[in-house]
Amino acid sequence: MSISSLSAVLDDIDASAGAVVMGTGIVSVGLRLDQARVIADVLLVVASLAAVVLLLVATRRARTRWAELLAGADSAAALTAVAAIAVLGSAAIQLHWTGVAATLLVIGIALCAGLMATVRAKRGSDGVVFMLVVAPQSLATLCAELAERTSAGWLLIPSASLAVLGIALYPSALSRFDLRALRSGQGAHWVAGGSLAISVLAVAQLAHGTRVLVTGGDLFLGLRITALVLWAVALVWLVVLVLAELRWPRWRYWGQRWATVFPLGMYAVCSFALHSAGGPSVASDFAQVWIWMAVAGWAATAVGLAVAIDRRVDFGVARSSHRRPFPSEED
Repeated sequence: MSISSLSAVLDDIDASAGAVVMGTGIVSVGLRLDQARVIADVLLVVASLAAVVLLLVATRRARTRWAELLAGADSAAALTAVAAIAVLGSAAIQLHWTGVAATLLVIGIALCAGLMATVRAKRGSDGVVFMLVVAPQSLATLCAELAERTSAGWLLIPSASLAVLGIALYPSALSRFDLRALRSGQGAHWVAGGSLAISVLAVAQLAHGTRVLVTGGDLFLGLRITALVLWAVALVWLVVLVLAELRWPRWRYWGQRWATVFPLGMYAVCSFALHSAGGPSVASDFAQVWIWMAVAGWAATAVGLAVAIDRRVDFGVARSSHRRPFPSEED
């Protein structure tokens, strides 16, 4: 690969490319919960390498194209960086790397606060707008996991605050979602369901942490019921999304398909968490099957990305939105 070809590929990476890390990372987390540790480790390495590449690209642009970097910060798609950081933090928790997880949590909260102040949520969104929900919920999840791992009950307070914020933002995001994306969307429409799935995960982790760290049976029961209700609604969305894919098949690779991979993995992870928090056994049964659907989705999307990069390098194809890892709303 020539320097010019490599530069062209890197130029195709936009501010929302964190979806590659999100999708790969959450599938790794789900596989570890399903005891498939070897594959989980491989995907975690892939997610970590992708995160390093994105960090280097962001650093390069901060030096040479600062105005462009700032311009991308007003899109909800930029919040993929926050969720990517949080997902890597959750993976670190699984590996008992609490120091790494705590560092990522601090970075994620700071980044989320900065981006949430600049993001402009647009009407007619194809689903990227739901990152307004995903970002705080991913941090709420990591915060609750860290609280339980370190026996720091006070961390449940910011976790609960972030979870409430995410749930409160869902109706606003939904009002800006273009339902026609179910027919013609390139992949980001799946975040409509995925944002509810991560809300289930955040509340379920809070419930589990409350049961372990707080003596409050009523509080635990309330959180468990809330998680169960959100899970039921999220599953309704899953049925709608699957039926839309069957009715209007989309076989071509688009970069926004990484926005499909993340919800696929999140549905499995949130179901595992719901069962651990006292939810029905059917949640675990569903998760054990669905995680492999997520693996299949990840593999297909990864192959599509590899082919797109290969074509970009070999033939110098002009930049287009479907070749970017996770196009912004403007695309």
